[in-house]
Formats: sequence, C-alpha cells, structure tokens
Amino acid sequence: MTIVWFVVGCAVGGVIAWLIRSSRSQLERTAAEARAVVREAEVAGLREGVAAKDRLIEEKAREVETLRKEAEGARLEAGRLLERLQAEQKAAEEKIQALIDVEKSLKTSFQALAGKRWMRTASDWWRWQRASWISSRWSLRRIWRRRSRRLRCC
Repeated sequence: MTIVWFVVGCAVGGVIAWLIRSSRSQLERTAAEARAVVREAEVAGLREGVAAKDRLIEEKAREVETLRKEAEGARLEAGRLLERLQAEQKAAEEKIQALIDVEKSLKTSFQALAGKRWMRTASDWWRWQRASWISSRWSLRRIWRRRSRRLRCC
C-alpha cells in the first residue's frame, strides 16, 4: 500500500504542480496579452503619428510645388518687366538724343541768326555813328561859321 500511496501522492503532487504551473502560465499569458495590448496601442499611436507626419509631408510638398510655380511665374514676370524696362530706357535714351540734336540745331540756328543780327546791328550802329558824326561835323561847321561871321561883323 505504500506504493499506492506513493502513486496517489505523485498524482496529487503532479496535479498541484500542474495547477501551479497552469496558474503561472495563465498569469504569464495574461501579462503577455497585456503587454501585447499595450504594444498594439503604441503601434497604433505610432501609425497615427506616421500617418499625421505623412499628411504633413504631403501638405508641405504641395506648398513647395505651389511656391515653385509662383516662383517660376515671378521669374517670368521679372523677365518681362526687365525687357520692358530696357525697351523704355532705350526709348528714353533715343528721346534724349533727339532732344540733344534739336538743342544743337536750335543753338546753331540761333547763333547764326544772332550773328546776322549782330552784324546788321553793328552795321546799323556804324551807319548811325557816321551819320551822327557827319551831322555833328556839319553842325560844328555851321556853329563855327556863325561865330566867325559874328566876329567879322562886329
């Protein structure tokens, strides 16, 4: 009977060991499941973060593309404005040159006219001087003759 008790004791010990092991493995399984749930929550949070970052990257990429298009448009507009400015500068330079030419022409014409007028004025002055000199000479002769007549008469 000792053998029976031995076998029963071994069986009871095996059952107790199985129960202990089973409870430990249940605890380990529960802990593992809890860790898995936590990790799954972390993974879900990270996936949401990655998705948010992907959306942000896509938004920034769209902004960059929009800015690139705007910059290209601005470059084209700047080129057109530069060409327009150069054309206006060229037109202004041509107008300035035309005004300079007109000024030179007017200056030359004025000098020619002024020279003719001066010559005419100078010749008129000489005529006037000559006439006044002749008339003053004539006047002086008359005055001299009158005086000399007076002197002779008296």
